[in-house]
Amino acid sequence: MAPPPLPHPTPHLHHHIHYLHNHRHRRHHYHILLLLLLILRHHHHNHHFLHHHHHHHAATATTTTTSTTAIPTTTTTTTTTTNSTFITTTTSIPSPSLAPHD
Repeated sequence: MAPPPLPHPTPHLHHHIHYLHNHRHRRHHYHILLLLLLILRHHHHNHHFLHHHHHHHAATATTTTTSTTAIPTTTTTTTTTTNSTFITTTTSIPSPSLAPHD
């Protein structure tokens, strides 16, 4: 027995596509963050200047580091300060110039 057709398929599909696009973009952003984190581990001299640029990203970025190192966020109070500065540096670099969009 075939399932009943959706009342309004177009808006529903549109919402799904929009959601998927946002999700894919966010995942792409994290990949770039991780990549840049490795590079900037060596050159983080101007992190003070960049820290002013993207202050709000620090909280989101911390989760990226903790997930890679597999250390719970609660215990990494000391390391978080160092790690967040690294990732704050990465966020200030525009992602489109580094990786092409699919």
